[in-house]
Amino acid sequence: MFFILLTYGVGSMGQTPYKRSVLVRELKYNIKDGEYKKAIENVKRAFEQYPEETRQDADYYYYNVLANHNLALEEAKKMYLQDKPDTTKYFKFVYTTVVDALTCDSLGKIPNAKGKVNNKYHKDMQNILGVDVPKMPAASKYFFQKQDYDRAYDFADLYISLNDSVDEEVSTVATVAVLSAYAKNEYKKAVKHDSTALTDSLRHEQLLEVICLCYEQLKDTVNYERRLEDGIQRYPKNKYFYASLANLYNSQHKYRKALETIKEVIKADCCNRDLWFIKGTEEMHLSERDSALCSFIKATEIQEDDAESYSHIGNIYLIMSHSIYEQQKAAKGKELRMLKEQLNTAYKNAKSAYEQARKYAEQRTELWLQGLKEVYYELNLGKELMMLERKYPQ
Repeated sequence: MFFILLTYGVGSMGQTPYKRSVLVRELKYNIKDGEYKKAIENVKRAFEQYPEETRQDADYYYYNVLANHNLALEEAKKMYLQDKPDTTKYFKFVYTTVVDALTCDSLGKIPNAKGKVNNKYHKDMQNILGVDVPKMPAASKYFFQKQDYDRAYDFADLYISLNDSVDEEVSTVATVAVLSAYAKNEYKKAVKHDSTALTDSLRHEQLLEVICLCYEQLKDTVNYERRLEDGIQRYPKNKYFYASLANLYNSQHKYRKALETIKEVIKADCCNRDLWFIKGTEEMHLSERDSALCSFIKATEIQEDDAESYSHIGNIYLIMSHSIYEQQKAAKGKELRMLKEQLNTAYKNAKSAYEQARKYAEQRTELWLQGLKEVYYELNLGKELMMLERKYPQ
C-alpha cells in the first residue's frame, strides 16, 4: 500500500503542466487527419489529468462531438454496405455525440468576462443534433430488444427531454422508458414519463397496470390510488384495477369507499362473480350481513362451484343463529317458539351452505369443517357428526 501511494505521489508531482493551446491544437489535428479514436482518447486523458481546467471548456466537448459523430458515420456506412457493422457501437457513438453536443452548446452560452455571449459552436452543434437526435428512438428500441434496459432507458429519457411536444414517436419511446426501468426494478425512473407513455393508446391498459405496480412499490399511495381510479374508469372489467383499489382502501380501513367502488364497477359488469364476492366481503367489514348474504348468494348463482362464497354464506347464517340463541334467553311463549323456529332454519341454511362448500372444495377444510361440525351438533345429527370427526380427526 505504501509503495502504491508513493508511486501515485511521484506521478502526480511529475505531471506535465496544463497547456491548453497544445492540447487543443493536437485535437484539431486529430480531427483533420481523421484520427477520431485518438481524439476521443486525448479528450478523455485531458479530462482525467486536468479536470478543473477542461471540464468546463467547450472546445474539448466540441472535438469529442466531431470525433464521435464521424465514427458514427463510419459505422453507418458499414451498415449501408453490409460490411460487418457494429450496431451497438454505432448507437453508443450517437449517444455520446448528442450528450456532448448539448454540453458544448450549453457551455458556449455562458457570458464572457464582459458579459457577452458569443456561442461559436451553436450552429455546428444544432446541425449535428439535427442528424443524430432522430436516431435515438431506434436506438432505444434496439437496446430494449437486446434486453439492455439501462441503455434503452438512457436513450429514451434523453430523447423525451429534447422534445417539447408529444407525438406518436415520443409516446412510443416513453413506453420503452417505462418498461425498461420497470424491468430493472427502478420504479422511480419508470414513473418519470408515465403521463407521456400513457398517450400510447395501443398499450394503454397494460402500461397503466405497470405504472400502478410501480407506484405501489414506491408506496406513493396518492398516485397509486389516482392511477387505479383511472384504470377502473377506462377498464372496469379489469380485475387488477378494482381488486387493487379495494385492497388499498381495506388497508386504510376505508371499507365504505371500497364498497362504493365495487358497486360502480358492478354497473358495468353485473355478471362478474368476483365483483359480487368482493362486494359481500366489504359488506361484512361494515357488518351489513343481510346485504353481504345477498351478494354471496348472487356469486354462487353466477358460479355454481363457488366454495368460498358458500363458506361465507354458512358463516353468516351461523352468526345469525348465535344472535337468535342469545335472544331466546329473554323470550317467552309465542316469541320464544318463533325464535326457536328461526334458529332451526338458520342452522339448516348454514348446514346447506357448508355442505356445498365441502362438495366443491373438500380439501380446503378451513372453509367448512368447523362450521359443519357445529351445525351437525346443534341439529342433533349425531351420525353425521361422528362420521365427520372420524374422517377429519383433529
